[in-house]
Amino acid sequence: IKYRDTDDFTRQFRPGSCFLREDGEVYNAEKCATLATDRPNILLIGDSHAAQNWLTFSEMFPDANVMQATASACRPLLDGPADSKCKELRDWALKELIPEGNIDAAILDGRWESGDMESLEETIAYLKNYVPRIAVLGPTVEYEGDLPMLLARSEARGDEFDFDTLRIPGRDDV
Repeated sequence: IKYRDTDDFTRQFRPGSCFLREDGEVYNAEKCATLATDRPNILLIGDSHAAQNWLTFSEMFPDANVMQATASACRPLLDGPADSKCKELRDWALKELIPEGNIDAAILDGRWESGDMESLEETIAYLKNYVPRIAVLGPTVEYEGDLPMLLARSEARGDEFDFDTLRIPGRDDV
């Protein structure tokens, strides 16, 4: 329940440097997105749904340089909605790092909304000019509340947890 206060959370998300959550946090390009010359470069770009996956990809691909450019509520779209921290990071990653770098794969991961699809298609078309492999992930399954708390309440009541009923409806459609 208090996962965000743990070292595991910090290791998984890399908040405050590779995953920006609050105004005033500064993205650390040297730590999070330095291009390697001796192995494939994979860029994970997106919101918190992407940030939660960085550690998984870095462990899945130990022979690759898995870079991370993520900020809360920052879907990786060329012209999507964005606050200033998101827009700055997203524009840098999509319009500077990718065109100037040697990126072998881009992973676009986000809490997509149904209205994002046209902009997502435009973003993919743009990226195809620079990146040979593009993957799109998301949205992640979401529940009507904090999942650990819902599970604990179910356990305390002695009820079998009903995943289907407690899932936020419509996310599968997106």
